[in-house]
Amino acid sequence: MKKDIEKIELEARKFFVGASGCHDWTHVERVRNLALRIAKKEKADLFVVEVATLLHDIGRKSEMANKGLFCHAVQGGILARKILKKYDFKKETIENVIHAIEAHRFRENLPPRTLEARVVYDADKLDSIGAIGDYAVVTYSTSNPVYLKRYDNTWAAVGSDNWMQSVPATTG
Repeated sequence: MKKDIEKIELEARKFFVGASGCHDWTHVERVRNLALRIAKKEKADLFVVEVATLLHDIGRKSEMANKGLFCHAVQGGILARKILKKYDFKKETIENVIHAIEAHRFRENLPPRTLEARVVYDADKLDSIGAIGDYAVVTYSTSNPVYLKRYDNTWAAVGSDNWMQSVPATTG
């Protein structure tokens, strides 16, 4: 299995050549490390979590190039299925990995239904907060028009592809 993960990682890296600084390979590495720590505590399937984190954003570069015409998580699931079919994995394992990839964004009415999908989702969201999240917003907004919009008690930076980074409003 370790050799398979190494091969999948090499294949996944190809999707990040020339990727935006806000979603480059270092994002994948941070999400992978966070997800594996969470998965161990929660007793999730480490193989599913690791493979899903390696592949979770392989559709991102294409989504950004197409100005958000499709969801990178859904596209990532399609691309990941093609990659995973090359290996002798159980069908259930492949479906669990695909679900975790498709549900990591939770924008297409695809909530994370499995423990592994919730782990990947949480790790990805944890990577988007704090200084890393601020960096991602700045990096993203340098190449995409972004405007602020208020939703109830939250300010959101909304991009042309409906990408959103929300922060609590601090003034009334």
